[in-house]
Amino acid sequence: MSLLSGNTCYDEEAHRVFLNKKIFLSKLWLVLLGVFSFSLIVLQGTTVFHHSNQDDDVSKKIHLSMAVKETRKSFASNLEYDYRPVGSEYRVNTYTTNKQTEARGVQLDNGMTVIVWMSFEQITGSGWDIYLRKYYPNGDVSTPQLVNTITTSYQAFPEIAKLTNGGFVITWTSYSLNGQPYDNAAGSTYVYYQRFDLNGDKVGSSSETLVNSNVGEVPHVAAMSGGGFVISWFRITSNVFEVYAQRFDSNGNTSGSAFKVNTKNFGSKPCICGPSVTVSPFNNNFVIAWQSDTNDGSSYGIAAQRFDSNGNPLGTEILVNLQQQNEQSKPAISFLKNGGFIIVWVSLDTEGGPRVIGKIFDANGNILVHDFTIATYSTSYSHEGLAVLSFTYGTGEIIVAWTGDDGNGLGCFFRRYDTSGTSLGPIYKMNTYIADTQYVNHIVQTRNNNFLALWTSMGQDGDDWGVYSRQYSLNTRPWNVVNQLESKAKQSVIVSNLNMLSVDSENDTITYTVSNLQHGYFEMVTAPGISITSFTQHHINASQVRFVSTSLSAPSFHFYIRDGVGEGDLYTDPQPAVIDFKVTCFGNYGSNACGGPSKGTCVDNNVCQCTANYGGSNCVIPKCNGILQGAANVCNGHGSCDDVDLCRCDTNWGGQYCQVPKCNGVLQNMTALVCNGHGSCDNVNTCSCNSNYGGQYCDMPKCNGYIQGSLSVCNGHGSCDGVDICRCDTNWGGKYCELPKCNGIPQNVTSLVCNGRGLCTDVDTCTCNAGYSGQFCDKSIPVIINNKILVSQGQTTTVTSNDLLATDSSASDAQIYFTISNLRYGRFEVHSPAVSVVTNFSQLQVKEGIVKFVHTGTAEQTPSYQISVSNGFAQTASVPSTIIYNRSPYVKSKMLDQSVQVDKEFSIPVGKDIFTDPDGESLVYKAALETGQALPSWVKFDEMNYILKGKASEQSTNKFKFYVVDKGNMEAESVFEFKVVPNSGLGVVDLVAIIVPIAGLIVSVIALLAGGGGIWGCVKYFKKQKSLTTGGSTTELQPTTSLPTTPSIGGGTSSVPQSPQSTPSNAGSTGAPKP
Repeated sequence: MSLLSGNTCYDEEAHRVFLNKKIFLSKLWLVLLGVFSFSLIVLQGTTVFHHSNQDDDVSKKIHLSMAVKETRKSFASNLEYDYRPVGSEYRVNTYTTNKQTEARGVQLDNGMTVIVWMSFEQITGSGWDIYLRKYYPNGDVSTPQLVNTITTSYQAFPEIAKLTNGGFVITWTSYSLNGQPYDNAAGSTYVYYQRFDLNGDKVGSSSETLVNSNVGEVPHVAAMSGGGFVISWFRITSNVFEVYAQRFDSNGNTSGSAFKVNTKNFGSKPCICGPSVTVSPFNNNFVIAWQSDTNDGSSYGIAAQRFDSNGNPLGTEILVNLQQQNEQSKPAISFLKNGGFIIVWVSLDTEGGPRVIGKIFDANGNILVHDFTIATYSTSYSHEGLAVLSFTYGTGEIIVAWTGDDGNGLGCFFRRYDTSGTSLGPIYKMNTYIADTQYVNHIVQTRNNNFLALWTSMGQDGDDWGVYSRQYSLNTRPWNVVNQLESKAKQSVIVSNLNMLSVDSENDTITYTVSNLQHGYFEMVTAPGISITSFTQHHINASQVRFVSTSLSAPSFHFYIRDGVGEGDLYTDPQPAVIDFKVTCFGNYGSNACGGPSKGTCVDNNVCQCTANYGGSNCVIPKCNGILQGAANVCNGHGSCDDVDLCRCDTNWGGQYCQVPKCNGVLQNMTALVCNGHGSCDNVNTCSCNSNYGGQYCDMPKCNGYIQGSLSVCNGHGSCDGVDICRCDTNWGGKYCELPKCNGIPQNVTSLVCNGRGLCTDVDTCTCNAGYSGQFCDKSIPVIINNKILVSQGQTTTVTSNDLLATDSSASDAQIYFTISNLRYGRFEVHSPAVSVVTNFSQLQVKEGIVKFVHTGTAEQTPSYQISVSNGFAQTASVPSTIIYNRSPYVKSKMLDQSVQVDKEFSIPVGKDIFTDPDGESLVYKAALETGQALPSWVKFDEMNYILKGKASEQSTNKFKFYVVDKGNMEAESVFEFKVVPNSGLGVVDLVAIIVPIAGLIVSVIALLAGGGGIWGCVKYFKKQKSLTTGGSTTELQPTTSLPTTPSIGGGTSSVPQSPQSTPSNAGSTGAPKP
């Protein structure tokens, strides 16, 4: 906002509220009246309000209307908006004695308004003093507060500016320098200022600050961005008048030095109006305008100078007034929203009397609009007060206020202009008290693009001048929202805001004026039969207005609305009413009767003629396939008729007329989908499936002919996921899960199943090949290769691999163990190194030769046992052992002692039946000394012919033996004495050798009877047996019965063997003849 003094005051948030207020109200009514359908149209053209942001020089124009675009009426009151007074004018000063005048004001960002004025002799003897009063947003008002602290002389002509950092500053003319009395002779005056904060409290020094030590008067002040400000004033030196200015920072300190503004000095004192200053809100540049008697060559003219934000002049001094005759005075200046500025002044020229003139410049000082007349008067009183206000951030318009003739002295007036100098609306008078004189002091922009007018009124407060104010608010033109009257032929209807609705942003009373009314009339409900042409929105909202149709013809009329404020009423253009007129059938009219044109026609009162697709008395019942809705057979009895040929079928039926059954919700004729595409739908939910599917809706595939989900499908070992697609359980395989798996491998994979070593006969059940075991034939079984042992009667046998041997591909000899069971007549021993009786031993022990078998039975007791073999994790079954039982040979006939002569050859035959073998084995005869040493060299034994022969060279007595060894190394021996006696020459030996074999028994008897030196020999035979080591003892078989020896005949003892008297008691023992 630009003021007379050029300061700005604008509440951007409040402006946004204003900007949206009209739109909000329209939307609110649209919501409330949502039962109707209408459009909100944004049109360019007629201006509701004119808005531009600081950084946007493109204006936004918004117009709200309904279906018909409104156009500007020919008379001035048809505006989109204007200003109207809010409440009554009120007095500012509380002290009413003497004079109070020259009021100025600002509104701060917190909404508080400050008004300052000068009051005479309120302090006795002080003359003029400066007072302020604060008006709070909540309606509270402070008591007047003295601004100046110097009271020794006049303090007058206050000016005020709102600072951009929140506070404000007041400057004035002081007739005293720092409290010194006024020097009337010198007539010196000075300029002071005082800063205040947002709450209206003084900032900095509690006393005013001298602007400049030089004399000065009638200062003006304007705020700069950042909290600083600039003050301009007149300076008088030796009757030379100059314009000076000083910039101040946000702390109130001078910024640079005071500088001279004018380039042409003037010699006579101008009016007490001072140099007006305004600051651009966009760049802090400023312009100062003043009255001078040297610029236009004819009395006073108006000059101006532009400056940048640092106080440097921009361009040269400007001569403002085009008319240069007579006096031009009281300049007021304000920046515009487009960056330019306007200067207004009073011209006492000869063109029609005194005028208020305006001129508009752009930001560079170029003329945009030449001198245009704002007001013309028949008297010269207009010079008493002049103010200009530009809504720099708001609507952008300009308000000019001036003092003029109101028919009863002077009054205060204002008019609105746009930035092209075009007037916006009529001239408005501010004051309502018109007695005597009122003259303009100031206009102040307030929130929401409103403004406050300040003026001085003579005698209104009871004593001379007083300060008065009035608030003006933006008044927008009302607009029509709903225009939709419903009328029935020859009937009446109460008009509601659903039919006629108009709104006003300020909630003013809206008045309708009706014209050109045909076939009907309006009346008040309280006064039926009396036609009216004017009523208010309030009447409509209260259901007090009624419209009466007087004919079967459709009624019509026009109407316009106004806001009814009185001074400056705002009107709309007349517009035709939209009327919905109907002839009725069953309460409906026209196109809505009988269901509408497509269903039937209202041919008479409550008589409908229906179309082919509808029936019923009012033609609203549709038909489906020619059958009326609600009939039992409509939609084939399987649904309901919702609209013409629109059947809503039961769940299990479809088709246009519900003639097609569904299976599982799919229509019969949707062959690709019905019955899941695997059959046909024969009736509701009845599918005939093809060979590969089953189930109610053919949704279950078959595998090998069995339906999915049956117990037999996939042989009961899996699930059927698709036709002939079995998903087998973990342990089964094959196309139909017919093959068991062993360890995850199907039965038929013979190279892998059971590790390739057997057959999979059931799930995880392997029948292993020979030599293998384990659940999956993963373990080998030892195989017995040798199981045949030779056991000699009563002897210990070392077991070798020839006797016991097993093979195992996965086990070592140390891991292969033999286990003996059911052992009879023997025991196994391990000699390593101690002797331990065992029932199991390893193959390694066998191969090391430390495993022994000991026969513990008699000759008749053949040992036996069973044997199995294991490898630590598998064991064979026990099998009988194969035992070759070897009994010891024994002496059947004892060998008799023999004697031969020295130097005589001898040849003694030996009988083959000396020994016999119970196992029937053939025996080999051998001869040796009893000690086992070889026979003496003079005697030989012919093993082939069983003959002992030789020739001794000397006498000797020897112990010879005959012995045999069977295949089991079992021995039997017969010991006899062999003597070599002196040679008698008789040749007895040869004789004996011949006789004995034939008649050995006779000879023996003769020898016995003769008793010629023959003695009975004590014959012992026995079976020689290897010692059995058992616990360190040795067991020896007992000797058999002694037999008599046969005396030798003719040089030697008879060698005829004798039969034993009895069979040895121990067939398993060995024995040999003893001497």
